[in-house]
Amino acid sequence: MVLVLGILFFFVSSPSAQIHEGVSGVSLIRNIIIDRGQIYSEGEVASTRLFRVINSINWLTRENTIRQELLFQSGDPLDVELVAETERNLRAIKGLAFVEILLEAVTPGWVDLRIRTRDAFTLRFEASTSFVGGEANGRLSFGEGNLFGYGSSLHYVQTRRTHKRVDRVQYFEPRVLGSRQSFFARYAGGRVQVDGRDLNTIYYQFEVARPLYRLDTRHSYAVSYAFDDGIETFYDGDIDETTDVERKKVGTHFSFVNRWGTRFDKQTLSTSLAYQDTRYGAQFGAGTRKIVVPEDAQFWSWVENFSQRKTAYFFEHDQLDALEGVEDIEVGWEAGFSLGSGYRDKKEGRDGFSLIHGFNAQSLSLPTTCGILALQATALGRVNVGHYLGWEAKAFAHHYYQGFPYQTLVSSVAFDAVYEGEDLERELVLDEASGLRGYRAKAFSGNKRLRLNLEDRIFTPFEVYRVVFGFALFVDSGYVWKRGVSPDLADLRSSVGFGLRIGSLPLIKNNVLRIDIAFPLNSDEVAGFSISFSSGQLIQVLKNAEENEEF
Repeated sequence: MVLVLGILFFFVSSPSAQIHEGVSGVSLIRNIIIDRGQIYSEGEVASTRLFRVINSINWLTRENTIRQELLFQSGDPLDVELVAETERNLRAIKGLAFVEILLEAVTPGWVDLRIRTRDAFTLRFEASTSFVGGEANGRLSFGEGNLFGYGSSLHYVQTRRTHKRVDRVQYFEPRVLGSRQSFFARYAGGRVQVDGRDLNTIYYQFEVARPLYRLDTRHSYAVSYAFDDGIETFYDGDIDETTDVERKKVGTHFSFVNRWGTRFDKQTLSTSLAYQDTRYGAQFGAGTRKIVVPEDAQFWSWVENFSQRKTAYFFEHDQLDALEGVEDIEVGWEAGFSLGSGYRDKKEGRDGFSLIHGFNAQSLSLPTTCGILALQATALGRVNVGHYLGWEAKAFAHHYYQGFPYQTLVSSVAFDAVYEGEDLERELVLDEASGLRGYRAKAFSGNKRLRLNLEDRIFTPFEVYRVVFGFALFVDSGYVWKRGVSPDLADLRSSVGFGLRIGSLPLIKNNVLRIDIAFPLNSDEVAGFSISFSSGQLIQVLKNAEENEEF
């Protein structure tokens, strides 16, 4: 299936319209005017005290924070493509909910650009409880996503799950000393209760990077270091039936990207160098599985990736994954391949080299006037003398249909598979959190996973205090099987259900809070129904349902 989707994207019909970059050569930019707006307008503040309080505790995004993202300056020739790209970049800033750039003609040959923005609420004090697939989750967090109006973020989050607590602090600086370099740091400390034992876990990570901040940026890099002292958990079809292995990982990673070509037709060559030292401890837990624990080892890798990317055009859409607000969509395709080598140095036993190779492909097109089709396929493996030491593959197809009034019909098919023969085995789970609503947490596990989803998202005019509401009807199906076992579609599990969707552009930007009630159709696994509370759509245009992060 991965190969089919990887080839299919080459034949997907895409719009014939092509927008090429170019400078108009007619007008010059005279003045750039920044009109910053608070979260709520003066009229809204006058009508509701709550809005006035929220505005008063918000750090208004600074004018310089906005100006440093501009891709043009006074005196430059007007380039409408750079204006549109700047608008998209500004919308991606966490502290801005609304961005609009207006062209105002002043004299022949000169224009003013007026940039109007409206802030989003980024101060967070949250205490919540959720229940997904029979697994209770508690969350306490506070922090700021637009620190002092500079775009920096600092957050503390405490999460509690079944038998587990994690305290996390993280900081992100998108512009170190006004440069294009970013800095990210994260620390997490946790406590896990397993089989009557209390275990402490610790994780920290640092990263310095220079991103590809515009379409014609030629170079980027990232350097990171991570330390992870914790446990690896394997499930026996239940959140309480686990086999756990202590392990400690220390790793560094460096990547460098070089691009050439035009803004809408470019080639990329990226280099990735990585090192990881992994050591293992005891195996324990209440599960019946016995895990083959490998030897301690160090692993070096060097991988080159070449890709071709073509952009047809960008357009602004709405009511795809968000209830309100602009969603920027890039129509086009990208394809590439990876080639490199790895070397594993074992503490005991035989060392060895491996050939690393893979491919990646994705496409986003508009096959009909009412439809959006997103395809993605990736695969990466390590091989030695014709024998695969490990590999992973993922593929999905998402289709959005908006031919009905006030509705978006989303259909998705996804497949992924993993195998690891040198390190700890890897597994995939299928449950409420990973796309099969109505079934308990960690209900099914294996090495290969197939999932199908159909969701009708219904948008309503209901709005209370700038909070909007929507609904959803859905059907989920999925199946997981182990390597070496022939799939049996008779074991396919399915569910139906409905849900409530909550959004607020001033408070949570394009994010969506969802409450789902699901009814499993396989009564031998679970009876009745389930209720889950979560954030973010299960299926997004270019993202698939992912498991919750541990740290």
